[in-house]
Amino acid sequence: MQQQWFPPLEQCKSRPGCLEPYEAINNALNDLVNRLQDPKIVAHDQGGNPLTLASLAQSGIFDKLGTDANGNGLTTASFIRYLTSTKPGFFDGTKSTYCFDVLLCGGKCYENAVLNFLLNGDSVEKYFREHSDTAVTGTPSHPLITFVRPSSVLYNSAGKNRGNESLIFHEALHGITGRYDRFTIPVPQGILEKLGYSTNDPSCMIDVAIWDAVLSHSQGLDATTSSCP
Repeated sequence: MQQQWFPPLEQCKSRPGCLEPYEAINNALNDLVNRLQDPKIVAHDQGGNPLTLASLAQSGIFDKLGTDANGNGLTTASFIRYLTSTKPGFFDGTKSTYCFDVLLCGGKCYENAVLNFLLNGDSVEKYFREHSDTAVTGTPSHPLITFVRPSSVLYNSAGKNRGNESLIFHEALHGITGRYDRFTIPVPQGILEKLGYSTNDPSCMIDVAIWDAVLSHSQGLDATTSSCP
């Protein structure tokens, strides 16, 4: 049952020089954390004060979102802890029999997954068949649980690129805050609204916001990404 719920992304295992979705997405995760922890000055504010990538993330993303799912102040440091204290799980969403509704139940019904199946809840695999999303995440989830569409993983620079790192950042915001992309009862404001966008804007504008406010200032990051309408 667990293997069917959480099918692993394809990985290289013992094949030398291979790069599959598992390696690419985990390379991106490690690179994102390293960049957010880097103390190097990457910009200056209007007053000439030096800014690190962490401080840009704080002012550009986390201050706007406010708090995590437990009501604690959201900071770059807490975001890094979220991504490192327990390893996030990235799984193949196109193969998962896990109940899709359970992912979006406010983190209070994971233990009722079997009941959801008995009630014929739609699977994550079915959701991916019927929608074009690149990833869906437990909202909230501790640790981060993300189902990925393998074909959306980018291989440029061994996976360490704008597309993959923005995707991880975006999905981790769902996991840590419990907020959806846009307004959904009972969450009064989604991430789009919190970042200054409209509920009518595409979800990928969250990735654009992450790039504009944070990752575009990180020297050497491969800028390869998927298109955003």
